[in-house]
Amino acid sequence: MNLGDLLLRLALLLAVPAAFFFLQDLRGRKGPATGGWMFGLHAATLAGAVLLLWAHFLGHRFECRYVAEYSSRSLSPALTFAASWAGQEGSILLWAMLGALVGLALMREPGALSRPAMFFVTLAQLGLLALLIVRSPFRMSPVTPADGQGLNPLLEDPWMVVHPPVLFAGYAAMVAPFALAAAALVRGQWREWNRAVWPWALLAVVTLGTGIALGGIWAYKVLGWGGYWGWDPVENASLVPWLVAVALLHGLFIQKTTGGLVRSNLLLALLGWLAVLGGTYLTRSGVLQDFSVHSFTDSGLSTPLVLNLAGTLLVSAALLAWRWRSIESKPTCWTGVSREAAFAAPCAGSAGPG
Repeated sequence: MNLGDLLLRLALLLAVPAAFFFLQDLRGRKGPATGGWMFGLHAATLAGAVLLLWAHFLGHRFECRYVAEYSSRSLSPALTFAASWAGQEGSILLWAMLGALVGLALMREPGALSRPAMFFVTLAQLGLLALLIVRSPFRMSPVTPADGQGLNPLLEDPWMVVHPPVLFAGYAAMVAPFALAAAALVRGQWREWNRAVWPWALLAVVTLGTGIALGGIWAYKVLGWGGYWGWDPVENASLVPWLVAVALLHGLFIQKTTGGLVRSNLLLALLGWLAVLGGTYLTRSGVLQDFSVHSFTDSGLSTPLVLNLAGTLLVSAALLAWRWRSIESKPTCWTGVSREAAFAAPCAGSAGPG
């Protein structure tokens, strides 16, 4: 086993007990500080794996199969660096590291929901690590080629350096509203959740929106298609969760001022992460490989992607069904032209959705 695979397995092993310790906080007991330390080590291990992969690319270590598939000696240093997230394995590793950084920031947030929410963040990390165990970026080739295959010519562009990391930072940020919503449903803390979640919803809107805009500029420059890549599945895989995050952000401000839309906002927070996972399945399982140059072929990730999406969907539906009737939400009357009226259809003297 090489050092890279060892780091990935260590990150997985650290996340399991961390989730167990955070479960104590979710159940209303004060979990030991060991959970936070283990998650910190989990994040450090993933950062070490990312740094190691970058070193492999910049050092032209073509005995690593992933390096040989996506880089070559003719690439500039910047594009050689960016090639590390050009494929399935490297981009998922980058996503997992960014998700760990989001978890570290969330864990340090004040409030009663931060540590309970870390249980669900850690579960999301385990889902990403399962993909990396199945498809590791550190697999070695029995024969070391003299040079690599290089990047797809469409990816040999300076936008390759900035667009994917910003987009994956947006994906990573989407896990925080989901985790806080799930923790609020378990703990029954609706007021606390609004205060805690809106900065993360804003971060997701800004980072994911910036990533989408950069992708649109890149497509216009390279292909001349007039901006966004038509109905390209990857562009839509990022657009759908962004639209959900925008709706959530508006709903949170309405909840803050009127006390309504609590149920709707919790639902939107859960749907945002489900949209991220659903888009990941569509673009990485191979089901759309014949429809777009942007989609990956099937590399054995279809089953774990389905299990990840199905498990998250079942947990989200179960939590909502369990707490739906007990969620405290003030009735809201939708009158005139207002933020509330823009969120849902006006009512006629009756309570709106909440």
